[in-house]
Amino acid sequence: MRVRDNTVVTFSYYFLSSPEEDSKPEPSKIHKMEVLIGRDMLPRNIEIAVIGMEEGAETTLPIKLSPSSPPDQAIEFFPFSSLPEGIEPKKGMKVPVIQGNGSTEMILVDDVLPDGIIGKKITEADEEPRWIKIRIESVRWATLREFQEGRVISTTRHHHGHHYHVN
Repeated sequence: MRVRDNTVVTFSYYFLSSPEEDSKPEPSKIHKMEVLIGRDMLPRNIEIAVIGMEEGAETTLPIKLSPSSPPDQAIEFFPFSSLPEGIEPKKGMKVPVIQGNGSTEMILVDDVLPDGIIGKKITEADEEPRWIKIRIESVRWATLREFQEGRVISTTRHHHGHHYHVN
């Protein structure tokens, strides 16, 4: 069966630092998720990527992990004198800023003012590309109750192999 709207998909996933990475991580680093396609809160780019896939199929997608710095990281003012000569900053650009000790830091420009820029420092975690490897484990049609509630009804495997619903 193929993944499509209103199917319940169980998939395993783990994170990679490169799309070419082919080593499988230790089992504790592999996660599983069960979602109702088209109804659950699965990120849209992942949902689009798995549509049409069958059990056992795999895909690798780029993702943006939340930065290591707090989301309310201070936006700072940097005078034009702290930028290397010849740079014309524009909103959304990444530009180097010269620190007092002569080192440079990358800044994401939030706004350009008459006397400088406003931006926030870019951390290594913001710059490092991340990837997610997804494997479709199972695909089934949603039950009527799952369809009506718009979410997967959790199932737990009993130690004798039987399934029962947890409400």
